[in-house]
Amino acid sequence: MFEDKHLENILERGDYEFILDRACVQFEPDDRDYIRVTQRTYEHIDQTNSYDVLRSTRHFGPMTFYYAWYKKIDRLMNDMIRRNL
Repeated sequence: MFEDKHLENILERGDYEFILDRACVQFEPDDRDYIRVTQRTYEHIDQTNSYDVLRSTRHFGPMTFYYAWYKKIDRLMNDMIRRNL
């Protein structure tokens, strides 16, 4: 499931929470595959403006931290402003 071709298929379906939940179970947080999978998932969410899918989940905070750390938070902030959050 975490191989690139399978991961891309799941990302295209928008099953972000499923991917991130499975990554938490499968890998340690410092594992290269965990980092690769979560970063790819966050990037796909950013590209598709699908922030709302994770808004009320345990993955929203780490995703927000990732965007802030890599200075990619502008789109998320614009989305939050548009939604009056």
